[in-house]
Amino acid sequence: LAAAGAVIANALIPELAKQFKLGKSITVDVEAKLGRLRQIALEKLKAKVSYAAGPLLASIEADKDGNVEGGATLTAGNDDKKIALDAKFDGKGLKVVGLDGVLKPDENTTILGNIKQKRDEKLIGSLSLTHKDGSTTTTSDFKYDANTGILGIGRSSLFEDSQYKLQSNVNGNSDGTGSAGMRVETKEGPLTGYGGVSHDTTKGAYGLKESDKLQMGLAFKRSDLTAKLDAQLSTLAGESKLSGSVDKKCGNN
Repeated sequence: LAAAGAVIANALIPELAKQFKLGKSITVDVEAKLGRLRQIALEKLKAKVSYAAGPLLASIEADKDGNVEGGATLTAGNDDKKIALDAKFDGKGLKVVGLDGVLKPDENTTILGNIKQKRDEKLIGSLSLTHKDGSTTTTSDFKYDANTGILGIGRSSLFEDSQYKLQSNVNGNSDGTGSAGMRVETKEGPLTGYGGVSHDTTKGAYGLKESDKLQMGLAFKRSDLTAKLDAQLSTLAGESKLSGSVDKKCGNN
């Protein structure tokens, strides 16, 4: 009776999905959608073949409309020295190709590099160097976008211990845009306070536009009480704001 009622109601046929293992390295995933019981039709059919063995991961996917996409990643090295080549393609050919590298000369230093190029676009490359010295971590960043011809350079620093956190950053681009900021946070028991300043130079309708912000706040957190107060002053119209909240728990509520 239940089956007859489903046919009369023209119920949806649940989407079918199945995975098959072909040996240790190959996996096949198939998805199908057949519509309704009284209007059976192949609404969706998708198949994906994946290969994973050693340093190579690859997959290709196709549907009933002839759309094809896939990709492959080839990795060499270990956690301290690693390079990975990644490529993605579709029915029109190669869509994006990228090269990532990681180098750790010692336990406190990490160098990351990336080069990527999308179809019909030029190369974008980036390099970062992170070094930790005790409680201080510094990172230097470099990025070049051949599509715009813009070179960006940045440096950030983080000092952190059990009571204090101090963050600073400076970023500049060859088109004149950039940003700089500093934020300090301190914690004493259930009370946390922070303050920060930032300066931004962005592109406006009539050239470069500069803005400044001052942010500060207090937070109190205890098992029965949570309170926050945040303030922001900005030289940009409409971006100055003040907000706060208090959450008090009474008994088990």
